[in-house]
Amino acid sequence: MRQNPVVPALRDFAALYPAVELAVGIGDHAVDLIAEGIDCAVRIGKLHDSSLVAKQIGMLKMLTCASPEYLALHGTPRDLDDLAQHRAVNYFVGRERKILEWQFIRGAKTVPIKLRSGLLVNDSDALLAGALAGFGLLQALELTVAEQLHSGMLISVLQDYPPVSKSVWLLYPHRQHLPPQVRAFIEWISMQFGASAH
Repeated sequence: MRQNPVVPALRDFAALYPAVELAVGIGDHAVDLIAEGIDCAVRIGKLHDSSLVAKQIGMLKMLTCASPEYLALHGTPRDLDDLAQHRAVNYFVGRERKILEWQFIRGAKTVPIKLRSGLLVNDSDALLAGALAGFGLLQALELTVAEQLHSGMLISVLQDYPPVSKSVWLLYPHRQHLPPQVRAFIEWISMQFGASAH
């Protein structure tokens, strides 16, 4: 099960604002905040154009890893050139199944790489499950695989070529007429990620 970066910390918010009822929906797919009556959303990664207010509140570290079984069968990549011999558990979006590109940092440059898919999924839980099952290398948020790395179910690779960190965004309707509880949440979550609320 993936580790959500927000949910565990919500106990602190609930303690500060006990009168606020929290309703949390978690998913990989974009939602229409206004049509679905959602006050705000936390999104990770690149944003599509939107009429919503988008505020960057932080960055999350990524890493590349794989199961011990996969590495035993296919070897451990030592540099980016080795990736041509490997498969990945890749994530796709949309009906056209656009595969998200992997991006590594080599020196001062960002190097985009498309790996062949051992498994192609459109869900974060399936992404992790595929890596644990040995379908290929995985590029993931460090906090989502911390437990598996600690237990040895996944092994970090290519530490000399870290992936580009992912930006964390808070999305909400236009800042006018925001309910007080939404303003309080925006301020609180911005501080959780070390960002200014303004």
